Order: sequence, then C-alpha cells, then structure tokens
Amino acid sequence: MLLATFLLSFGGVTIQLPAKVEASGLSLRLGDVATVTGDDPVEVERIRAVNLGYVPAPGYSRLLHKGRLKQQIAPAAPEASVTFAGSTQCRVFPAVKVVTAETLRSRAQKAVEAKFKDTDVEISMTGSIKDITAPTGRDGVEVRARAATGPATQGLQGVAVDILVDGELWRTQWTTWSVATWEDVAVLKVRVQKGQKLTPDMFQIERRKRSQSSSQSALSLRKLQSAVAARELTPGTAIYPSDVSREKVVISGHRVQVEVQSGSVIARTGGVALSDGRVGDSIRIKIDLNSKELTGTVVAKNRILVELR
Repeated sequence: MLLATFLLSFGGVTIQLPAKVEASGLSLRLGDVATVTGDDPVEVERIRAVNLGYVPAPGYSRLLHKGRLKQQIAPAAPEASVTFAGSTQCRVFPAVKVVTAETLRSRAQKAVEAKFKDTDVEISMTGSIKDITAPTGRDGVEVRARAATGPATQGLQGVAVDILVDGELWRTQWTTWSVATWEDVAVLKVRVQKGQKLTPDMFQIERRKRSQSSSQSALSLRKLQSAVAARELTPGTAIYPSDVSREKVVISGHRVQVEVQSGSVIARTGGVALSDGRVGDSIRIKIDLNSKELTGTVVAKNRILVELR
C-alpha cells in the first residue's frame, strides 16, 4: 500500500495543448483549453483547475504560450512531473451567443406594459438597437429587463435590459420608449364667451391622445359642472383648469352630507370635510358614524358621494 501511494505521488501529468480552442464562461481554467491526463486523479483535477485568467471578449482572441502555462501550473502542483504535448501555443476564442435586437426590444416592452397595465396607452420605442454578441457562459445567457423609469402617467420611459452570463451582469442595453395616454375628453360643441357658465349640453365626449407637453389633464364633464369660462373658448376645445374658474363648494373643516353607495344601495350620514373641494374633486372626509376617514367625490355644495367597490 505504501509503495503504491509512493508511486502515484510521483506519477507524471501530460498536458495536450491544441493549436486553437473555443472556451465558454468568463474565466479560463487549464481544463477548458487542454486535455490533462495522469496517474493521480487528484493531481490531474488540481492542474485542470488552474486559473488562467479571462476568456477573451466576443470578437477577440487570446494566445497562450507553453512557457507561461508552466509558470502558472507550478504553484498548484510544485512536485508534479508535467509534460506538454501537442502545440507550443494555443489561441483561445470565446464561445458566443447572439442576443437579438428583437429579444432586447421584447423584454423592454413588457416592462413598459407592466407599468401601464391598467391604462389605455400607446407604446413605441424611440431610436434603434442592434444584436449583441455575448459569451455563452457555462450556465448560459439570461436577458432580464429592469422596471421602467419615467413619469407615472405618460411621457418618455427608460428601460435597462441586462444581459447576464453565468448569473453575473455582463452588459446593459438601454432603451427609450414613448408612452402616450388615450382618454375620454369632454370637448366643446359651441363657442363660449368669457364669464359664461358651462353646461353639459355644450359638450361631446371624444377619444383623444393626451398631449405629452401638457402637465395637466383635461377636466372631466363632472368637474365642469358649474364652471365659468375664464376666457373665450372655441368649438373642439378640451377644457383645462386654467380655462375656467370653479367655485369651492366644500370647505375644509365644514360639515357635509355624505352619500355612501354600494351597488344600488345608498346610505346617508353626516361628516366633516378634511380639505376644500370643487364639484368633481376627490377629497377626504371623516364620517360621523365611526369617525372613519373615507375618500369621496364632491357632487354639489356640501355633498359628497362615496362609492364602495
């Protein structure tokens, strides 16, 4: 037994070096480029695991020389008898996978759609992106989009798409998306003079794309009740807060009548407004029944509608 152990410990190791090889992963081990054989399996595995540094990036190669390999192997197996066979140098090329522009675009679009999933929006990518050649890695390539960043309602959105190799971030592709919101807008059918009170029969509802340059939304038909034109308004015009004056009909701290609606059932109670409000505004109130705070819509002077879903 002792003799066998003695003979194995001094067994030789042969390294067969090819003239060129394709390697996977981000880091290079001797076993990735050469065939290592010998009498002692433990010694062979130790030499196979010697770290040779980086795998070249896609589009590049790396030349390994026998002399340099001997120097790198020596610390890992100082007593091993190592023999090189085959080529005196080896050119290493990376194994690659093409991540298509369509894959990148699709991942990014899903991130934008997820952000606006409950909104009627029009989504389009601005600019262009190209296919990306990535190293295959030992465990494969993963393409993962981050959450979209940008305004909550519409406007330009940025989405970073990460390419991970063996679970590590290798490269990030940035994409930009234009998001436009569609909404039902109350549009004037008639000309309105400054100071004239607006009534529902003056409007028709149209489906329009919200302007990305506007920081305000057009007022809904409900919010236009009892509004007064602040300037002359022409047919085809959507009305914004600056176009009209709207009277405060609820004052913070004042008592209000609250209608709580659940389906076809309506219950009435009293309460206190916690903020000022105009017709159509959503405000917080505290009801008398249990001092619970709720959000309701101002429907008339000192009247709040709370709709329970």
